[in-house]
Amino acid sequence: MDQLTIGGPAEVDAKLARIRGYLAESGLGAILLTRQDNFAWLTGGRDNHVAAGSDVGVASLLVTPTDRVVVTNQIEAGRLRDEEIGDQGWEWRTYDWFRPSGFVAAVRDVAGDRPIGSDTPFPGAGPLDGAFDRLRADLLSAEVERYRAVGREMTAAIEETCQHVHAGQTELEIAADLSRRVRAHGGQPGVILIAADERINKYRHPIPTDRKLRDYVMLVLGGSMWGLTISISRFVAFHPLAPELRQKWRDVSTVAAYFTIATRPGREWSEIFRGATELYGRLGWPDEWRLHHQGGPTGYRGRDFTAGFESSGVVAATQAAAWNPSIAGTKSEDTIIVTASGHEFLTRQTGWPTIKIEYDGAAFEFSDVLIRQQVVRRYA
Repeated sequence: MDQLTIGGPAEVDAKLARIRGYLAESGLGAILLTRQDNFAWLTGGRDNHVAAGSDVGVASLLVTPTDRVVVTNQIEAGRLRDEEIGDQGWEWRTYDWFRPSGFVAAVRDVAGDRPIGSDTPFPGAGPLDGAFDRLRADLLSAEVERYRAVGREMTAAIEETCQHVHAGQTELEIAADLSRRVRAHGGQPGVILIAADERINKYRHPIPTDRKLRDYVMLVLGGSMWGLTISISRFVAFHPLAPELRQKWRDVSTVAAYFTIATRPGREWSEIFRGATELYGRLGWPDEWRLHHQGGPTGYRGRDFTAGFESSGVVAATQAAAWNPSIAGTKSEDTIIVTASGHEFLTRQTGWPTIKIEYDGAAFEFSDVLIRQQVVRRYA
């Protein structure tokens, strides 16, 4: 990872050009970006967060047709200059933390009376629309290289955790181990869901509890590095799967194969989603797609939006997507990048069991359940 380019000037300049093109088309005079995802995107993977539980960062980026300015308070300015974006050529406006009005004054000092589009509420500014969000969709080559590294690290974190789960652990203990490993690999755990045994069938978003694992467990991770998010789910069982459950796994993996093939540049997101709902029906599970969203485009957010019948827009030329088809008791979730030449899985490691699926003339190997020998832990 040492050879990766994080926040290089060419990448920042390319993204500033996209924003200024958006300004010209939208009639706005300035763009104000405070959310962590937009900050990471524009700065090429740099970070403006302090509170991990908030989408809002502690520094804002203000872009006009001629200006590029960081606006932040005096608590944050020194660290951000030294450790994040001091080498990127930004102008700086700082204000006293105990005078919140200083933020508004600093922004207006640069933007004047020009109309502002903002990704968080700002006096007199309008919200940014989906057209702005699509500026992030088409990944640059430097972003693709970083994304591959993020995929490797987050996949290693969750699969290492799976190798160490054991009966008697609580879901909370498994979640803590996964969070620790994500951190140790340099990532931030944004979403961690754990379901043991019956909870896998009952809940699609199982917040970890003190329930103890017996035989079968699902681990779900939304983890990020440099702002880029990986979504991945893995399952562990301590016994061979029953035939009914094994068939569910073949069917849900078939839907995952469909999503992989269907996601290609220029294809409408709504069309991709519609085809998946039809396939669920042909496989004998006509209502399962109604019980959980199926995923959608990703990158600097867990999902830029969840695909549905009313989704607008098309797959970009170099686009990341995370699909998560599910049938009660199963889920296939990985993160991919698609281009005109095909798809690339970001969440694959050697040594993990796979299930082979042939769909529409193509052969795939999707992540299967890891069957492990039961380990009995005894304590003195």
